[in-house]
Amino acid sequence: MLPLGALCYVTARLLGELYLVRHDTPGGGLLPPTFAGILIAIGSLIASFAPAMIIANCLAWVVRPARRAFEREAAGYPGATLRSANVGLLRIAMLMTPVGLAIGLFAAVLP
Repeated sequence: MLPLGALCYVTARLLGELYLVRHDTPGGGLLPPTFAGILIAIGSLIASFAPAMIIANCLAWVVRPARRAFEREAAGYPGATLRSANVGLLRIAMLMTPVGLAIGLFAAVLP
């Protein structure tokens, strides 16, 4: 959850700042209290899902007991390795991240 929260916060914060600069409004919070703020939040969440899962996989791999447990669970399934999981997530990220960022940018720059 930490990687997702951190990535989503940073993305929403940057898009919120872009909204404030573009619309010349005073800053009052993380996101504007308009429909654009909702779209920025949804876009940030969509854009952050797959990269956060890749980061979480890598963080779990660093913890040796967790890595051993994951390897034992995946023993009966061919191709269920950290590398194959991250490659699949990277493919998903190549679709979801640009779509999410496009939604957020659309909300930040249009009136």
